Amino acid sequence: MILIVASRHDGAARRLAEAWSSVGAALLTPAALSVQGWRHQVGVPQDDRIMLGPGWPLRPAQLRAVYTRLPHVDARELPHIVEADRDYVAAEMTAYLLGWLAELPCRTVNRPTPTCLAGPSWRPERWAHAAAALGIPIRPIEREEPGGVAQPWGAGTVAVAVVGEHWYGPVDAATGRQAVSLARFAGADILQTFFERGPDGTLRFAGADLWPDLSVPAVNAALLGRLLDP
Repeated sequence: MILIVASRHDGAARRLAEAWSSVGAALLTPAALSVQGWRHQVGVPQDDRIMLGPGWPLRPAQLRAVYTRLPHVDARELPHIVEADRDYVAAEMTAYLLGWLAELPCRTVNRPTPTCLAGPSWRPERWAHAAAALGIPIRPIEREEPGGVAQPWGAGTVAVAVVGEHWYGPVDAATGRQAVSLARFAGADILQTFFERGPDGTLRFAGADLWPDLSVPAVNAALLGRLLDP
């Protein structure tokens, strides 16, 4: 199976599960963690038990890959939990998923990090620093006060999706390779990068996040291929 870990409000994740049903894709939302039967022992991931629903257990050997779209468990995902306990339960579920995803023996896109279940969720300044360290021209990062909000990207910004070693977007090959090198540096199998055209007409790195547009057929197909690749 391919397991998609996502919010119950994530329409894109539901569409993926439906589109990939022929290869056994299924959706796992935080509410499923309340189903009796889950088991995870640190250091012995092959003995884990995964519950997609009541009476629907899985073993890790049945998983071909996992795609994580959930940065953390939000208390609003848990209306079945007593309201006073939701924040605590959400934090415990996030910690459980972090430990479980980190030890899964199958391909996991993206591998979790200590601050995000879906991979390297960095602040704009850290992305810019990483890009500059790789020799990629960057757009200066500015923050407006009060609130410290980074200035939005300009109208000329273009998106470049990275899946594995491949890139997808309306840019030249050199810029595409820069996007791939940044994803490799960050340890992300899948990444959305953004480039903005500078005053001299060259493209400069403007930012990145973990949520490529999967409605783009080429990106969708590349991700599925990555998940199915043994």
